[in-house]
Amino acid sequence: MLVINKKDAGFTLMELVVAIMILGILMVTIGIPIFKYIGRANERKTQSGLVVIRQALNDYKFDVGTFPNALIDLLRKPSGPAGIKWREPYLDESTLNLEGNNILDAWDNPYHYNRTPGGKRSFELFSDGDPDKPKKIDVWEIR
Repeated sequence: MLVINKKDAGFTLMELVVAIMILGILMVTIGIPIFKYIGRANERKTQSGLVVIRQALNDYKFDVGTFPNALIDLLRKPSGPAGIKWREPYLDESTLNLEGNNILDAWDNPYHYNRTPGGKRSFELFSDGDPDKPKKIDVWEIR
């Protein structure tokens, strides 16, 4: 019969340190690629959202004759003359991330939309992108 002395029960400090080091190495080698994948997925989702919104803006202009004042006008009939020619919601609300009157990107930040009459383009549309990276995602730079 095997008898275990109380002094020999449990793990030594060295065994615990080695086990923690192995877990740390595994987390670094597996965790970093997962976070990069999530970041790329958020970027692609935001780019897709920008392209869909750009198309909705163009559809709105085709029907109404001018670009909307705000992105929310793509979802809800605006008042005044623009509302007369407004045909339908130009975006599917069930596929959007909404907060109040803002359409949110994959990082839960609002898309930025500005009409720019007389400018190089008729409007600006972009996302601030990943809060940890200082690079915005502009709809006109998406291929």
